[in-house]
Amino acid sequence: MQQQQGNNQWEAQAVLLDVRDILKRTPNLGFTWTPREGNALAHNIASMQQAGGLNRNWCSDPPLIIKEIAEAEQRQSQARQRQHQRSMEEEPPNLTHSS
Repeated sequence: MQQQQGNNQWEAQAVLLDVRDILKRTPNLGFTWTPREGNALAHNIASMQQAGGLNRNWCSDPPLIIKEIAEAEQRQSQARQRQHQRSMEEEPPNLTHSS
């Protein structure tokens, strides 16, 4: 068990070094952390693919669960955008500055 943990740590470190190298070569590339609840679609797609549950044409004809998750995440994203817009309207940025 401990040997497996050690291997996972080395594998993770190798991936992180690869990512760092890619970032150095492509300065216009960036990453954004996404909380677990905002990543359900990607998680389910990966899980279904690993289990052999996705057809080759899954993008044009996704399984029902994928459609439902995508629609739910879209609604959540739109709600966050509306909330952000309302907060920006309520508190306009302070454009004055003292010299």
